[in-house]
Amino acid sequence: MVFWQATSTKIKAGEYISSDEYTYEIIKELNDGKMAIAYHAKRSDGLDIFLKHTKDPNEYSDQYKSYVNAQHKILVILNRIGSQFVEKNYEYFEFKGRHFQAKEFLKGSDLKTKIWTKNQNERMNFSTRIEVIIMLANLVKKIHDNDLIHSDLKPEQIFVTPDSSSKIGYNMKIIDFDHSIVPSQNIYIPAGTPTWYSPEHNREDKRVGAYSDIFTLGNMFYTIITGGLKPFADYVSSDSEYKSAITKTNSVKELKILNPNFPEVLSDLIKSMLHPNFEKRPTSAEVCSTLEKFKKDLEKPKFIKIFMGSKSRIITNSEKFTRALAKSSFDNYKEIFTNQFEIILDTQGDWFIKGLPVPKTAKTKTGESVFFYPTKINEMDITNKIIKLEDEMVISIGKIQLKVKTKN
Repeated sequence: MVFWQATSTKIKAGEYISSDEYTYEIIKELNDGKMAIAYHAKRSDGLDIFLKHTKDPNEYSDQYKSYVNAQHKILVILNRIGSQFVEKNYEYFEFKGRHFQAKEFLKGSDLKTKIWTKNQNERMNFSTRIEVIIMLANLVKKIHDNDLIHSDLKPEQIFVTPDSSSKIGYNMKIIDFDHSIVPSQNIYIPAGTPTWYSPEHNREDKRVGAYSDIFTLGNMFYTIITGGLKPFADYVSSDSEYKSAITKTNSVKELKILNPNFPEVLSDLIKSMLHPNFEKRPTSAEVCSTLEKFKKDLEKPKFIKIFMGSKSRIITNSEKFTRALAKSSFDNYKEIFTNQFEIILDTQGDWFIKGLPVPKTAKTKTGESVFFYPTKINEMDITNKIIKLEDEMVISIGKIQLKVKTKN
């Protein structure tokens, strides 16, 4: 999207420009876009800088002035959000009538290289893809919580930096807020990229909003989860076809068709994010909440193991621990004479144990006295109590000890 007709004389390597605080030496040109030219520059204190020169308009219109004013306000918001979430912006300044933005010089790659990598060893597995979309959702929620709408999200706008402390080996931050929206400050300079933008980007009767970021985020989710497939690929071979496809509810290729075992919760979430009617899309907070619950459910054990000595029993559903069960599973069962406890798997996928009542003593047919022992957890009698099972928990029945493993 072009907001004004612009021409600009390029700055050569070795030339200098200055703000009130710093001098910048141009190292080399990085990119020449429709509305700006990007340079690698060295600041007077030695810091490498990503320097963006907003191209000079042929006429200094109100629109251009509004754009420049907006960049100053957006810079303040970005620095409030923090450089762990978004690119760090140092200053937006004027030099000899030309406007420049000094940003951190990031070293790494963008998310596009992760999605469409040619290196088999770098391809994301399913759990990594889940972590990536959760990180993305939280980044978008962070900017939305600060009254900032990006409007031009795509993998190229997500910068990836190596981080050995991260679960997936890298962190991400959102970059390039030149065409952002700040509703509370009446800043509205949206832009969109073909095959990523939302239906609102092409509607004169509806402004681009936070719901538009959700659409492009859903577009990215689909592409990440499928390892590079686009949600509207079956209907799109040109930008005009894309514009038409994103206005129809049946244009998204169902994830269940691609993989019958694909989690329904995730499929439904992405489909709702890509809904042509912006009013039916979730908010970034709702997206984060759904993903966090999905991740927790995914991590819940599908079965548990109970160990006695060198032998173990796998439990996949609710069951009572009886003498017959103990006899069929373990060698040391002689102090177990009755129903001792019940393993419970609830509808939420969580595992519990309930101690069952046992008599203190009884006599066998031969008149021999038999002593019964209640079920204990950490020396606590759990008769008629329901306790959530945890990994490495020890169950005691008299001198018998059973160890629980919940981590699959």
